[in-house]
Formats: sequence, C-alpha cells, structure tokens
Amino acid sequence: MPFAQLISLPSRWVVPVVSLVFLSASASRADTLNMVGVGQNGYGQFSGSLTVDSISATLATITVSLTNTTAPHRGGYITGFAFNNPGTSTGGNMTGIIESPPGYSTTNSAFQAIGSSEFANSVVTHDGINAAPYGQFDLGAALGGNWSGGGNPHAGIGVGNAATFIFQVVGTNLANLTAQSIFHAVSETTTSGKDKKKQKPAPFVVRFRGGEEPCGWSDKAVGTVTPPIDPPCETPPCNDPPGEETPQPVPAPGGWVLGSCAIALGWRWRRGQAASR
Repeated sequence: MPFAQLISLPSRWVVPVVSLVFLSASASRADTLNMVGVGQNGYGQFSGSLTVDSISATLATITVSLTNTTAPHRGGYITGFAFNNPGTSTGGNMTGIIESPPGYSTTNSAFQAIGSSEFANSVVTHDGINAAPYGQFDLGAALGGNWSGGGNPHAGIGVGNAATFIFQVVGTNLANLTAQSIFHAVSETTTSGKDKKKQKPAPFVVRFRGGEEPCGWSDKAVGTVTPPIDPPCETPPCNDPPGEETPQPVPAPGGWVLGSCAIALGWRWRRGQAASR
C-alpha cells in the first residue's frame, strides 16, 4: 500500500499500518564503509567499499567492491583480498557461506572464495590466508583460491579496472554484523618468536602481483576507512570524551515558585505606591 494513502485511512487503522511499514523496513539493514589503500612497498594502490546487509540474526550479505588505482606505469594486478570475522555476540559471528544456492559470487570468475577452517563448507578454499606481515585472516577471495599463488596474475584486476564480490554468510548474532564491526576485527598475529615484532595486525588487506616497474613487483595494501571510524567502545557508555561529563539539564522552576515570586513583586509594588502618596 503506498505511503501516501495512509492519510485517507480511518484513524484506528493508521497506527497498525504505520507499524507494519516500519517493521518491514527494519527487517533488513545495510551499511557501507569506503576505503583506500597503498601498498607497504608504495607500489600497489586501490579504492573500494565494504557493505554489510544484515538480513536476520543468522543471515547476512557482505559485498566487497575493489578498483585497482595503481599508477599506470607501475602495472600490477589485484590477485586477492582478505578480512576478518568479528566472532562476537556484539559484532556478529560468521560460521560459513551458503552452499546452495551458491553464497559466493563475483564479476571476476578467476577469483575463488578463501577462508580459515571455521568456514567448513565446499564453497570456501581453506587457504589459511596468511597475509604476512599482516597476520592471519578469516575470509576473502583470491585467484584460483590461493592467496600466495593462483597462477597468472593477469587474470586479476588490472590497473583502472574493478570487480565486485558477494558473500552470503550464515552464523549467529548477524543482526549485529556491520561494516564497522568487520573493520574493528583485526587479524591474528604471531605472539612469540622472531617474527613477533614484524607483525602488523590489520582489518582488511589486498594483495598485488605481476607489477611491471620495477619488473615483477608484488605488494600488500591495508584498507583504510575514509573518513576514519571511531574505535570500538570498550566500557559503555562511550559517547563522551574522557574527563568530560554530560551536562545535566537544569529543571525549570516549579509553579509554586513562580507564583510566590509574583505575589512578592506585587506586594512590593503596592508598598511603593502607598509611600509615594
């Protein structure tokens, strides 16, 4: 029923119908974060977006769009990307990709979904996604389903080109899954050994291969949200800056106070009038 027709409905119908409209509108919620990235070696560059459509508590759709913005004279191809599962009740916990109908699709068929062993279904190649020096990631896509290899990089996303990737995921608390909660979930890094100090946890990483200048360069670029997002709230409430208190409204004077003031002013006026006679 068109929203404009609500004005002609009997008043007893308006509240139920309006409630129904808002319930249907809130059944699905989508949000998008835009991002850019420059490779650690300064060669590969990309721009893109990550959109999360939370359909229900157990179903959500994640859409990743990437454009290779590397300088033309550098050449190079995007051959993979990876991100993380929040894995919490407040941020959502993904446990798999829908198998039938296929829950993974892309505009570049050379890319296959990759992920950690927690995504235990045939849609995902369990590549582990070791994106050193940025740690271990949970989910993504790469040429041939192989983060490190994947065959000829020319099948990837060339300079000036773009591709879109869609993941339909299942899990728990996915009504709380957002693009922001995904970017708050950084990769797991080595906690011991000689590589500990070299690890750089990140929320989203893109791999480049097949560069031309210098010949054969490869690179990894971390996605940075534009504009930046606030850090996750550790101890609610976190709406106010540290050390500042929320101003409390000053209550208006009660009616008896205003009445008393008016009587007092009237009494003083009458005394002044009597004294001037």
